Amino acid sequence: MASQKLLKYRKLITNMPLGEHACYAKRDLWRKYEKKDSQLLWVLDEYSNENGGKKLVVISRGDLFKLGKMTKTKKNMRRLIYATFLWGFPNGGRGWIKKIIKNIKPIVNLLQNPPVKESEWKSFKDKADKIHGLGVATVTKLLYFMGSRIDGNQALILDSKVISVFERHVFPDFEHSGITVSTALTKYSDCLKVMNKVARDINVTPDKLEMFLFAFGTSIKAS
Repeated sequence: MASQKLLKYRKLITNMPLGEHACYAKRDLWRKYEKKDSQLLWVLDEYSNENGGKKLVVISRGDLFKLGKMTKTKKNMRRLIYATFLWGFPNGGRGWIKKIIKNIKPIVNLLQNPPVKESEWKSFKDKADKIHGLGVATVTKLLYFMGSRIDGNQALILDSKVISVFERHVFPDFEHSGITVSTALTKYSDCLKVMNKVARDINVTPDKLEMFLFAFGTSIKAS
């Protein structure tokens, strides 16, 4: 049973602009990397946009969903990885893009066998932990845009803002999740169970609930 505190935001959650949720990156920030991989250059060219005389790279969740449906080939998987990174870290991720480019092959190999059962998660997590630059925010974004499910639960983005909502007990619905920054990847399948169940309880999609927690959760007073 969902808490009354969360239920009062149901209409807002239902109307979250999921597909249009976009990030804007300055093209110049990525110019020194664009020749490192032809698929990174493809992403930068495909989503370039002139805005007020500035060359920007504009990528939305909708764009990433489309790329996620085409990840049957390694080429398209690389496109999704780069586009997801630009969307999630439009300012360059403090040099993490270098690590992503350097480790693009192992990341592709990892994602070609995403976990579909909770029993497969530990092995997947252990492999992800060994890839420099592939933190919890990035790996969960990639699983989400690929349309992955674990034990039938929709994969969702789990970044620091969403984790802080769990840690600060903003909503009673998540008080017993046990999700913290240090346990986020280990308990990812548990997080999906909770998020998917709460979404069903208030009759919204799990990713709209995630987007609501990301956008507003940290600015709502804890219970």
